Amino acid sequence: VGGNITQYLLERSRIVTQAQGERNYHIFYQLCAAAETDPSMKKKLELEEASQNWYTSQYDNNESIYVEGINDQNEYQSTMKAMDVMGISKADQDKVMEIVAGILHLGNVEIGGNDEKSEITKKSELGSAARLLGVDTAGLENGIIKRKMRDTYKLHSKGEAEIARDAFAKALYGQLFNYLIDQINNSLKESAKRAKTSSISVLDIFGFESFQINSFEQLCINYCNEVLQALFNDHIFKVEQALYKKEGINLEDIDFADNSNVLKVIETPKKGIFAILNEENKLPKGSDKGFLNKVLDLEKTSGDVLAKPPAKELRDPKKQLVFIVHHYAGPVEYTVTDFLDKNKDRLFDDLLDVGAKSKSKLVAGLFKASKDTKKTLSTQFKEQLDTLNKTLKATEHHYVRTIKPNDEKVGNLFTSPKVMEQMTYSGLLEVVKIRKMGYPVRRDFKEFLQRYRCLAKATVKAHTDLCQDLEKQKLLIKGEYQIGNTKVFMRTEQANILEGKREASLVDVVAKIQKVVRGWLERTRYKMFSKILKDLASATKAKDEAKLENALQNVGKLPYLGNHIPTVQKAKETLAHVKESKKVLKMIEDAIAQRDMNAINSALKAAKEIGLSDPLTQKAEALKSTIEKERGTKDLLEKAIASNKADDLKKALAQAQKMKMMDHPAAKDAASALDHIEKESKALKALEAAIKKGDNAAVIANLTIMAELGNTEHPLVKKGQEVSKQMAKASKETEAKMKEVERLLKNAVADKDLGALKELNPQVIMYGIKGAVVEEAKALMRELQAKEEKFSELAAVMHAVEVKASSYDGITAADVKGLSDLLAQAKKMGYKDDDDEIQGIKDFQARMQAQVEAHGLLKKALDSGDDKQLKKAMDTVQELGLETGLAQKVREAVGLYEMEQAEANLEKAAALTEKIKKELKESTEDDRSDEKLALMEKKTKAHQKLVADASDTKYDFQKYYKIREDSDYLEYVPSEAKQGFGDRKLKSQTKLIPKSLLQLPQAMSKTAIQVHKSILQYCGDLANPYPNTMARFMIVTALEQPGLVDEIYCQLMKHVVENNRPVSEDRGWGLLCMATSAFPPSPEFAPFVVNFCLNNRTRGGLIGNYAKLCIVQLDGRIRLGATKLLPDLKVIDTYSQRPPILAIIQQPGDKDPLEIPVTPDEDLDAVFNDAIYPITGISESEQIMYGLFVIDGKPKNDRSLKQRLTLFYKKHNPAKLVHVDYFVASWSGNDEALFHTLTKKYGPEPTAAEAEALERGNKGKEKKNLLVMSITAAKNAGKRLGFVSDQKELPSPQHSWALPWWVFPGDVFLRMVKQGVEPVFTFKRKLFKKGEKASAELVDQVKMDFVNGDQVVPNFDEAKELITILLAMRNGAKAPKDAAHMLDLGLKEVTPIDWLSQKTPQEIAEACEACLSSLGSNAKQLNDQFWAICQKQITFGMSLFSIYDEKSQGRVLGGVDPKGFHLVSETGDQVLTTFVYRNIKEFGATQSYFWMKVIEPKAGKEETVYLPTIQAWDIYALVYDYTHNAQLLNL
Repeated sequence: VGGNITQYLLERSRIVTQAQGERNYHIFYQLCAAAETDPSMKKKLELEEASQNWYTSQYDNNESIYVEGINDQNEYQSTMKAMDVMGISKADQDKVMEIVAGILHLGNVEIGGNDEKSEITKKSELGSAARLLGVDTAGLENGIIKRKMRDTYKLHSKGEAEIARDAFAKALYGQLFNYLIDQINNSLKESAKRAKTSSISVLDIFGFESFQINSFEQLCINYCNEVLQALFNDHIFKVEQALYKKEGINLEDIDFADNSNVLKVIETPKKGIFAILNEENKLPKGSDKGFLNKVLDLEKTSGDVLAKPPAKELRDPKKQLVFIVHHYAGPVEYTVTDFLDKNKDRLFDDLLDVGAKSKSKLVAGLFKASKDTKKTLSTQFKEQLDTLNKTLKATEHHYVRTIKPNDEKVGNLFTSPKVMEQMTYSGLLEVVKIRKMGYPVRRDFKEFLQRYRCLAKATVKAHTDLCQDLEKQKLLIKGEYQIGNTKVFMRTEQANILEGKREASLVDVVAKIQKVVRGWLERTRYKMFSKILKDLASATKAKDEAKLENALQNVGKLPYLGNHIPTVQKAKETLAHVKESKKVLKMIEDAIAQRDMNAINSALKAAKEIGLSDPLTQKAEALKSTIEKERGTKDLLEKAIASNKADDLKKALAQAQKMKMMDHPAAKDAASALDHIEKESKALKALEAAIKKGDNAAVIANLTIMAELGNTEHPLVKKGQEVSKQMAKASKETEAKMKEVERLLKNAVADKDLGALKELNPQVIMYGIKGAVVEEAKALMRELQAKEEKFSELAAVMHAVEVKASSYDGITAADVKGLSDLLAQAKKMGYKDDDDEIQGIKDFQARMQAQVEAHGLLKKALDSGDDKQLKKAMDTVQELGLETGLAQKVREAVGLYEMEQAEANLEKAAALTEKIKKELKESTEDDRSDEKLALMEKKTKAHQKLVADASDTKYDFQKYYKIREDSDYLEYVPSEAKQGFGDRKLKSQTKLIPKSLLQLPQAMSKTAIQVHKSILQYCGDLANPYPNTMARFMIVTALEQPGLVDEIYCQLMKHVVENNRPVSEDRGWGLLCMATSAFPPSPEFAPFVVNFCLNNRTRGGLIGNYAKLCIVQLDGRIRLGATKLLPDLKVIDTYSQRPPILAIIQQPGDKDPLEIPVTPDEDLDAVFNDAIYPITGISESEQIMYGLFVIDGKPKNDRSLKQRLTLFYKKHNPAKLVHVDYFVASWSGNDEALFHTLTKKYGPEPTAAEAEALERGNKGKEKKNLLVMSITAAKNAGKRLGFVSDQKELPSPQHSWALPWWVFPGDVFLRMVKQGVEPVFTFKRKLFKKGEKASAELVDQVKMDFVNGDQVVPNFDEAKELITILLAMRNGAKAPKDAAHMLDLGLKEVTPIDWLSQKTPQEIAEACEACLSSLGSNAKQLNDQFWAICQKQITFGMSLFSIYDEKSQGRVLGGVDPKGFHLVSETGDQVLTTFVYRNIKEFGATQSYFWMKVIEPKAGKEETVYLPTIQAWDIYALVYDYTHNAQLLNL
């Protein structure tokens, strides 16, 4: 497959002049915008803004430069990417842009002079143009101001010089345009190996043009339209008449507006307008006036085609240069000014030679092509049209007429005169005319006979017989029809009469057919119903899960889904029991894998209750016996350890060896104890022998061994000490190890860490450590082991009860009583009611008790059949998340009732839709602004309660009772596809859903399918050229039809569940963000949507942020209701460019974080003005002082529930770590509800920094930021991610920095996520006044900056003072008592992570104790102390940036403050260089460096400083703010 592009008559005059309100070609504006954002490009091309170039700004108002909806920077990037796709090299792209820039410079070349001579008055522009085009500057100047005439030169007048300049620009652009088309055609051309067999061509033509002033271009355009109109006439009118003649139909010729006279006047050789124009061009003194006179001489012979203006208008000098052509579409006045020059369209040879001699091969090639073309423009155009006309006549062509509804370029506005004018011009009215005058309805003889034979009174075999019969009945009227050679021709009215009679005659026949078909259908349905029930009965008898599921998938075809049929009910019950058996077997399997006795007992009990017998149960019984033996062996080992007798230990270890339990902790402890006894016995014997021999050295050596074994009280040791005159003392190394074990033992006891106690016990035995701490540790270990065992039993029982609770029959009061007994036992172990463990059991018990009580309510409601009772019962089912058989029956009954209600209310719903449509049409942009402010009001208590309640797993949207059963959902799905569709019912899929996901009336279900199609098309899973309109369709449907809102939310959640197509998943979440910002779910369904978002908000990256954004947006949307505004397509379009985000913005002091929803179309300036400033109440005069700072957070870890709980309890209550597994078992799947409860009791989860410190035990490496690429787009430009310095790897930022006002927060978030991190935003002061004094606000900011590491304090002595002050403030402005108190106050939370990575919290706390005596006695004094210490720091008040230092090939810091721009050592303890603002002459940025032109006042030298950094634009923005607000800042 290949392609080819041909261009006809490029409008080159547009390059040098445009009408009011019109643009030049877009590439000029794109290049100017791109250069504004790239200093290197701007410098290279020497370009100014579009408003500074003559060819792009010829009117004062600049209305054509900045066009709403056009982003020239982004469009430039798109143009470059398109060139990449077309295979145009980067080098050639640069050359093309140099030519475009050269053309702009040509336009800026100013020419002075008079009617006799001219001169260049702006030679700088001429030089720029010459340099970019690679031509000689003097040659270019000479070519503009004069031309060679044989052996001499003719000086150009000022006007002629301007024409020469513009002709050069037009020729250059025209040939460049042709060059690009050639490049594209080369890329698209078909392989030479394949023969060209056929083609499909699209001709996009000029529309008919008629302006106030029409010139040569309009004549060519309208001539083109005349040629194509003639082809249209030939195709439509002439072919129509030829058909009548061919069929022998008597019909007078129909007159139509033949335009052959117009074509004759324009194109006739020697006598036509073009011929006259070409001839006039050849004359030495040819002129526009001479051309006009010769054209008007043709007026009499033109057949009313040519005319001059009326006599009264000729008084106007301008009208004296006009001739009129009466075109097919209407009369047009042509002004002949510049006709000859435009037709000549050829450069003087002087300028051609200049271009052909260019050093640029591309430019030279363009001018060579220009030299080869010496025909006039009219001749070239006519030849092209002749070729086109021949091509069109040789093809089968079809016409698409586009009608412009209005001139305002807006929707929903239909201007009748405008449309009628276009229909007239395009000849469509003539088509209607000929149709009305002829016989538009034609039927072949065979078709006519078959279609109308039913109307004949007698049997007819031919069409002629039928026509005679119908004439007799007066159904056919002479003159209203005619019989041709192959067809019967009828007028429209005649055909309508026959169709009406045919419809009436078919009614009786159709009734008979329907009778037969309906009977057959009912018999077929009966057979189908019988087979479904037979299959169900067979599967029920076999108790086969697969057969039952397959059979039940077909019950959707039964009336009322078969819920009233006993066979169906029995099958559902049997399937539930089969699945319950599988769950119990899974419990047994897991218990066996875990070798957990309690779990095995609970699982076997559950199996016994349902009468389950399986080889797995026998395996569990055998394992149970083995575990009991192992427990006996463990008891034997513990008794032997307690006896501390070698024989007992040996006997117990032999039993452990036999049971293969040597790796058990008790066996290891026993082995350590036996080893200790044997070493002690050996040492005592050796000591006794040494004493007898009087070997003093041996005595001392054995005393040391006994000391290291922890036994210095034995009589032999005492005797040895007397003999040797030395005390028994362990070696220093052993003594150190013993002390370390004792220290760790104390910590383990303090933390109640069972794992640590178990690990330390063998070492305690080995070293013979004794004392109170050992006894305390032993007692604690016994207590914790008992609790561990008890809670293992509790977890097993609760798991078994939970499994039974979801079974068909549910749980009983006896099951709840079993929980009560276990709860009582736990309390006897010393637990209190408010302990987490007891509270968890009580909550579970309450839920189970509620289920038992609910079953009675459900049964009563089902027996009554009362709608209100059933609805109340359904609320209970939903509230408790019941999944029992009774609950399912209630769902079915309520679903049927609600479906009937929805069907009955369809008319009301339609009326509501019409009302909403009217409201949406009447909305204004003011409404949009008002709504935005209202949406950002503070969270309501109702929403906070909704979020808390929604964390329960019962609000998993897959449990929503209105979701269709599989059998209903799959009713129309082929049998072979049912399994796949059923499995993916509530999971992402690329195929259309067969029915709505929720139970909806059929009409609404059809719309739901359309919505799903629009979702798939927007997300790219189905093709659609206009995906944004699909998103708009979804939102508008939800706004206009509130009954579909929950269905749409359900579809959106389905789309992102298990979606393994990243782009599709991302776009699906984008739709969910659009939905939550536009319309709320119903109050009933809202908790399900919130639950879904809660379960996704812990995910890293964009998805987690999308989920948080949806939760916040739902608050405002639920409060305000659905928006009254139609969605804006321009805003929707930005969702494909960058993500919407929830910007969670920290503030200094005790202020709550701001949660700002940011749509993709909002840049930072909009976020400030629309949200942050109104919320914070900052005055307009102070707004410039504040900024939004960002720093890259650590990678987001998707931690498991166990990991989250472990970190949580490490922070708040380490004693609970022993029960983490129990919590996981009892709260699994209910994560958010658990953490809602825990955070209320203890406080928030650990921050990212805290979690990192807890995970590494405060012994990690130095903090390393991960950001390696710029995240800030250049001003007014969408820079492509990935451009970094080609010199060295640039350093990552270490400190938060202020974002420029022009960036889009969505871009920042996206680019950081792509680099594996997430942004942390802070709103605070970015500019400081010179000599600014402390204020409460500034002190709070400095405190925050110190903790976050933005205020660098390199000296630890000063850092510890600041830490101590912060802890005192936490302690109510009172000094902490000691190091332990400091740790309790949260020392880790107020210590910069850099110091935490170098020292342990204990070491920092001990160092801080030295500062307690110097603390102030109240809050003011403490604040003053803090400010004074910080103010001494070199980097105080600076915003810090990371810069690559060429000398050291490492990092330095760039600091910006009121004094200027500083280079600071990486540690922040030394200023290397300072550039004061008054010495910075100019500054700028690229993607990889910040540059400054700096003047050295003393030497008078100017130097350009280049600083490699990925934060170049951020530095640029801050330096700009300081230098442009000097007066405000007292600089």
